[in-house]
Amino acid sequence: TTAIAQVLHLNALTRVGPPSVTVATLPAAAAGLAGYRGFVTDANATTFASIVAGGGSNGVQVYCDGTNWRIG
Repeated sequence: TTAIAQVLHLNALTRVGPPSVTVATLPAAAAGLAGYRGFVTDANATTFASIVAGGGSNGVQVYCDGTNWRIG
């Protein structure tokens, strides 16, 4: 849904992925995607909050901050 009426609180472990994608197949970061999360399989680093780049062999969770996709 795009019209959230309630906040969802999870009191459990959650899992992001699969499906897994590569950095190149992430949609372009934009304000409308802020808060979206995913899992990429080819990150070249694992440093939390750094801008994700492909070409590596690290599987990491990523999130969109509205401007960039970041590791975390």
